[in-house]
Amino acid sequence: MSVIENTTTVSQEVRRGEVFGAVKLYNLDDPTKPESSAKRILGMTYPTQALQQAMTAVEECFQGKRRQGTFVFAGDYGTGKSHSLLALYHLLTSPTEGRRWLDKWSLPFNFPTEVQAAVSHLLIEDPDFAWEPIFTRLDRADLLAEVRDHPTGDQIRQLAGDSPLVVILDELESWFDAIADPSRRERNLNFLQNLTEMAQDQSLRLIVLASLYGRNQQLLGRMGRERMFLKDLGAEEDKAKVVLFRLFEEIDQDEARCTVDSYVETYAAVGDQVGIPASTLDSYRARMLAYYPLYPELVDVLFEVYGACKDYQNTRGILYILSGVLRRCGSERDLLLPSDVDPNFSEVSDDLYQLDPVLLSRAIHDIQYNKDELLAGDILSTILLRSFVPEMAGTDESQVLLGCLRPGLNVNELHRVLAKLESTAWYLWRSENRYVIRPDENLPVSI
Repeated sequence: MSVIENTTTVSQEVRRGEVFGAVKLYNLDDPTKPESSAKRILGMTYPTQALQQAMTAVEECFQGKRRQGTFVFAGDYGTGKSHSLLALYHLLTSPTEGRRWLDKWSLPFNFPTEVQAAVSHLLIEDPDFAWEPIFTRLDRADLLAEVRDHPTGDQIRQLAGDSPLVVILDELESWFDAIADPSRRERNLNFLQNLTEMAQDQSLRLIVLASLYGRNQQLLGRMGRERMFLKDLGAEEDKAKVVLFRLFEEIDQDEARCTVDSYVETYAAVGDQVGIPASTLDSYRARMLAYYPLYPELVDVLFEVYGACKDYQNTRGILYILSGVLRRCGSERDLLLPSDVDPNFSEVSDDLYQLDPVLLSRAIHDIQYNKDELLAGDILSTILLRSFVPEMAGTDESQVLLGCLRPGLNVNELHRVLAKLESTAWYLWRSENRYVIRPDENLPVSI
């Protein structure tokens, strides 16, 4: 068995236990923070389809080929909105590092080399009016003093001048939603409408970048959907690739094929028990190779779980939990399965606690109560992941087997232990041939 530690190069941030997750644009001016370093930020940036589409649009806008000059990244917590803004900021304002990154990924974009930038993290700064930090950062106190109700189109034109200018508004929607005064809300809306309209003026080289959750229709309406490039990062196609890129620097593809082939042979030997028909084994093998050393079922369930937990951290949360699993299992496992997300491991437990502390405690109770059965922990860990989202209605038997089965393991042992857990695990419930861990005791079992 070739363990992950020997077939991949795990990224430095994972090895150090310092996964860079929450991007804070207000750290841009602090040289001790990662956000201030174009080299570091671009080094951990994967060129997703959304980012490449935004770069294409920005390039066309600066070249006068596109009228839309406002670019909005939407999505819930941890989907990468601020990271996308920060990557674009460094690409536009650090041309040397930006060129290195573009060349590394063979991307043919060309941006202006002398771009001014005004960045505002509105939720932290909490100005009365969104234009105040922008005018201040561009040293235009004189122009700011002339503003009455809100900046006019002519004042925004004077602010932009003849040089390329990028205005970045982070956490715009959260900040705007907290404004209670109707007059203040209206003045800010008028400014945002004027700003996005002026960004359409092809005689200006003005770009507006913003992050939104996409829920405030009044805000979206005044900024003008027809005036903006809007990308929902919650629906990003490259999320799994981003996770792999952040976790691993290199992957030995020859070793990956050997490992994947051993699993596929195992599935072929057990037939339809794992829910993979023989006719689809080749396509499943291709998917396993694309995700190696992460198992497709593991990636799928994590995105379902974290995607459903709107108040947690989506892709960011998945990076946190998988980095902990890697540090614990990388020297022991040839592939990370759902069963490797062991709630008894303190670092993993801390992350799962954010999802549902009660379910977590119930699973830990049952795992420890059944610790004499070696496979009980693997089975219950697999079922726990799908129990965090009630809409998923639990885990069927084939998903349990896929979450635990490794080459050399007798599938009949998994069947035996699963059947036993139905009469020994207090919080395990079975309904319509699906298993789920619930907060309430299964009284016939616990009694």
